[in-house]
Amino acid sequence: MTKHQRQNIRIISGKWRGRKINFPENEEIRPTGNRIKETLFNWLDSDLPNSKCLDLFAGSGSLGIEALSRGAKSVTFVEQNRDISAYITKTLLQFDNKPSKIIVINNDASRWLEICNDQFDIIFFDPPFQSKEFYSLCGKISQFSIAKKYIYLESDKEIEKSLLPLEWKIIKKKKAGSVSFALCSAQTNSI
Repeated sequence: MTKHQRQNIRIISGKWRGRKINFPENEEIRPTGNRIKETLFNWLDSDLPNSKCLDLFAGSGSLGIEALSRGAKSVTFVEQNRDISAYITKTLLQFDNKPSKIIVINNDASRWLEICNDQFDIIFFDPPFQSKEFYSLCGKISQFSIAKKYIYLESDKEIEKSLLPLEWKIIKKKKAGSVSFALCSAQTNSI
């Protein structure tokens, strides 16, 4: 595949089940695998409808788009790469003509967290693997009270509870291949 070719992944459930999400080939994009995605959305099943979500480090946008497909009220996508942000916008406009449910922001995640004055029911936090900012960005999410209910974490390293914000509680945790993923609550509720 050349730089100008596109990659795609499928939405696995909901109103857009089977539709493709297209995105440009880019070694920085590592879409969450279907097995992990299915586990995550099973964990969130009853909390997802009508939720307000944030897809931080959106990449292909697959987590946020899957959330919309399954009934999320709105999703804000934050992606630093301008071309990738444009693909997310293009895909979403092909799927849904109600742009009020969708916001795509082309910005650095760390800088955006510092200026964000909003709260989200569910945050999908899936930074590039080898990110040195993983735990400091978790701290910013907590510091600025951006998470109301749940934070999904995905990493190529074991997720260490001792390095997460004190008020976050890991309520579900798994590993699939080399990927560790967890669902944390920002308060003491449980699934």
